[in-house]
Formats: sequence, structure tokens, C-alpha cells
Amino acid sequence: MFKIDWIVPKVLAAGPIPSSEDEIRRLHAEGIRAIVSLTEHPLIAWRSFTAELFASLGIELYHAPIEDFKAPSEAQANAIIDHIDAMQAAGKPVYLHCHAGVGRTGTLLHVYFMRHGQSLREAILSVQARRIACYFHSLSEVQRAFLQSYARQLSL
Repeated sequence: MFKIDWIVPKVLAAGPIPSSEDEIRRLHAEGIRAIVSLTEHPLIAWRSFTAELFASLGIELYHAPIEDFKAPSEAQANAIIDHIDAMQAAGKPVYLHCHAGVGRTGTLLHVYFMRHGQSLREAILSVQARRIACYFHSLSEVQRAFLQSYARQLSL
């Protein structure tokens, strides 16, 4: 079942990769107007969706490839959050996904909360409350180490 979790209502949702046109249309019906894909391949290539489908629904695509079980660079993480924030400013709710919607997605959800002023501990609790599949201890060792380093860089 395709489960969409609203992390910040009307701003940021997260979940697994959409696997059908019906799931893309469901995202649209939920109010999603931008998709950030963290998979190695762009969403259009991964599932053979057409650019026309997204254009017809007014959904913008942003691809930020991260290898499965790995973490982004600090610069890449910042660019992704900057993009989400820009979409929020434009009134375009974002759907963030990787393949399963757990590791890479969870890593970026923690970064999102830290970039918005939470400590790593607070971010862990925020993510746990909103998308339990992305709980800190379900992330890979590499992803957890990245988040600890990122928190130190932000002095949180």
C-alpha cells in the first residue's frame, strides 16, 4: 500500500517511490506540487513516467541522487533543504522519497528539522512522531554518522 506521511502539513510529505500513475495522481489529490527524488535514477527513468504527466498535474520534479544506504554530502543535503524551502515559499507542497522511503528519506527528514532549528535529539523525536519507518535507529550506520556530524557542524 502506498502510504503518504505528512511531516509538516501542507509543506512536506514523505514515503516510498510512487510506482504507478494512480499513485502520482493520489499525490496530486493530496496537494503535492513538487517531488524530490533521492533515488539513483530520476523518477521518470525509474518508473517510465512521462514528463507530460507531471506537467499536466503541475508537479515539479527535483532529482538529488544518493546511493542506497548512503548519506548525502553536506552541500547536497543543504541544497535539498533549500529546494524544499523554496517550494514552501512558492506554495508548493513537497513529496520526499527514496525507494522504500526509509533510509535516504529519513536522513533528509532529520536534516530538515535540524536546519529549522531543532537539535539532533529533537529531530529524532520529530521524525519518530511523524514517520516511524524513518526513526534514527532504522537508518544505516553511515546515515546516522552523517547526521551526528551534520548536527556538530550546525552546533546543535
